[in-house]
Amino acid sequence: MRRISQGKHQALRRTGMQTLRAAVALPFLIAGAVKLVGLSGMVSLFHEIGLGQWFRYMTGGLEVVGGVLVFTRRWVLGALILCCVAAGAIVTHVTKIGGSPVPATILLAMSVALAAIGIRRYVREAEGHC
Repeated sequence: MRRISQGKHQALRRTGMQTLRAAVALPFLIAGAVKLVGLSGMVSLFHEIGLGQWFRYMTGGLEVVGGVLVFTRRWVLGALILCCVAAGAIVTHVTKIGGSPVPATILLAMSVALAAIGIRRYVREAEGHC
């Protein structure tokens, strides 16, 4: 078995992280934009949820802000925001609107993985500076 050089290993890790960030952020950015634009399907969905249209704007805003943050230096904060949004979507599917919570569950798992990677990095850095 051939060993990967240190430089190639770092390049693969960097590419993997960029891919995970994009895979987490893009669905939320699209969903957030759809909510903020106010497509009729979203308006009626949030009417069915029963919390008012302000909740649609808040949810869409959180999705967009979290999705954008995932591409910045504050990517861990973005991932944590998206974890909360995905968890809320799962609860809403199960308790209010029906439908499959599987897509939201997959997004939650990916968001948790991204946040965990970031938190682990912060902990390692903090331990190294003590």
